[in-house]
Amino acid sequence: MVARPIDAAEGYRLFQQAHGAVSLDEINEYLRGLGLLEVSPRMLVHYERLYRHGYSSYIPINRLDIALAGEDAWSAELQARYPEIAQPTDGEAIWDSRVRAVKVLSLGVSTATVTGDQIPQAGAPIVLRLLTTGIERNGTVSRSDRNSGRFHIAFDPYTSVPLAPADSPITGSLRVELLESAENLVAIGDIILNLDRFLVRADPSQTSLTRVRSLAMRSPIEILIIGGLLLEGALRMAEKVIRMRKDWHEGTKAAYESQGIRLDNEERTANAQMETDAKLKKALQREVGASNAPLLESLQQPHLPLGDPGSPDRQQLSDAAQAAVDLPWNAEIGPIADRKPTDESPT
Repeated sequence: MVARPIDAAEGYRLFQQAHGAVSLDEINEYLRGLGLLEVSPRMLVHYERLYRHGYSSYIPINRLDIALAGEDAWSAELQARYPEIAQPTDGEAIWDSRVRAVKVLSLGVSTATVTGDQIPQAGAPIVLRLLTTGIERNGTVSRSDRNSGRFHIAFDPYTSVPLAPADSPITGSLRVELLESAENLVAIGDIILNLDRFLVRADPSQTSLTRVRSLAMRSPIEILIIGGLLLEGALRMAEKVIRMRKDWHEGTKAAYESQGIRLDNEERTANAQMETDAKLKKALQREVGASNAPLLESLQQPHLPLGDPGSPDRQQLSDAAQAAVDLPWNAEIGPIADRKPTDESPT
């Protein structure tokens, strides 16, 4: 029989614990001991790709291809990179209007692996409660296997993560002067989406969602956000990325002018900016595995360390920097002195 996602996910868990130093035969022996199906040699290659790109949770081959090719599925696939804590703890799971005792084998920001005497069906909505802390998280059963007594839960990130308290210490601002062509809902929605994407990449622990203090929906659009101490470092890194983009753009502009091409209209300027962004993103990604990483080194923050070449820490820093590249070119972003919104700044 062909291995199922739950078989592959448990095999990847062993692969991670061994830091990749495990053979296919050892993985399959481990799976057989759990009552699960064996995985193929192709799956071992997939494990190596997942591990190389810093994923702490298993995702299928086709979904990894999508995640690495673009940002269409960033919320599910990229959150699978965030670390899981493999420390068994007692819990309760609620589904079909009944409470069952379970053992939580591992717990992460976006996923959990659970075992119990009764197993819910894949696709079932579920509430997981940790007995030691009383924390409850909503999610959906993504995979289940009655033979091994295991099932995996994918959490709803917006109901499972608390909102930052209103008295959080850090206030930040994103201010963007809208071009005439950007005075539409789609463009404004992209700005908000890219800001959210950057903050998720910069703070993958997601101990709390960034609170929006005020939102001025006029040009210049201004979003005031508040959060914990991690927010300050993330915003300072975004400031540096925006300055870096402008410096790189000067080099792109000089290259155009050396060929007699002047950036004297909006279309040429936009194309040059897109070219600059693409080059910068590639450079940031290349430095993940490089011994020297001057770009990433200049961007690191206390909670976004440079890390060793190829490490999850360095991949996280690169991911956050690349997400900051997607913020508007004329954005002004950073922590600000705490101030309350005026009556002229509608919420």
